[in-house]
Amino acid sequence: TTANLTATTYYRVLATNGACTATSNVSTVTVSAAATGGTVTGSQTVCAGTNSTTLTVGGFASAVSKWQSASNSTFTTDVQDINSTSSAITVTDLSATTYYRAVITNGACTAFSSTGTVTVNQPSVAGSISGATAVCPGTNSTLLTLSGATGTTYQWQSASTLNGTYSNITGATATTYTATNLSSTTYYQVVVKNG
Repeated sequence: TTANLTATTYYRVLATNGACTATSNVSTVTVSAAATGGTVTGSQTVCAGTNSTTLTVGGFASAVSKWQSASNSTFTTDVQDINSTSSAITVTDLSATTYYRAVITNGACTAFSSTGTVTVNQPSVAGSISGATAVCPGTNSTLLTLSGATGTTYQWQSASTLNGTYSNITGATATTYTATNLSSTTYYQVVVKNG
C-alpha cells in the first residue's frame, strides 16, 4: 500500500528462490499536481421567466471538466451536471434561485470553484388604486389605496396629465397615499418592485 505520495513513483517486485532471481513488471503510481478550483464571477439577481446570466470561472489550475448546478448552496442535493468545458456558461430563463460551480480537474485530482448564484425574484404585480374622487380646489383630502399588488417596495408618482411625465412623490412608499389641498386635477400611479 502506497500512501501520501508527492511525486510519480515506479514500483517493481524482486523475487528470489535460492540462486534464482526474477523481476516483475513495473507498476506506476502517477501523482498529478493538485487542481485549484478558482473563483466564479457574474452572480446576479434576475426576475423569473425570461432572463440570462453569464458566469465565468477564473484563477483555476488545469482544466474545467464540467459545471454543476444545484438548488442549494452546499450542493448536497439536486446536483445537476452541465456538460461544458468552457470557462464561461450562460444560463437562461430560470424560475428559481440556482447555484453554480465549475469542476476543475488535473489528472486524478479534482477541485471545485467558488459558488456563483443567480437569485431569482418572482415577478411583481402592479395591483390597482381605489379612492379616486372629485373635489373642490383648495382645501381637500383624498385617501388613495393600492390593493392586489405583490412587491417589496412601492413608490407613488403623480402627473398633471394622464399620459404625462410622472414624478416620484417624496416619502410616499406605503400602500396608501393621502392627496391633500390639490388645486388642479392630478393623476397617480404606483411603481411596484419585487427585488
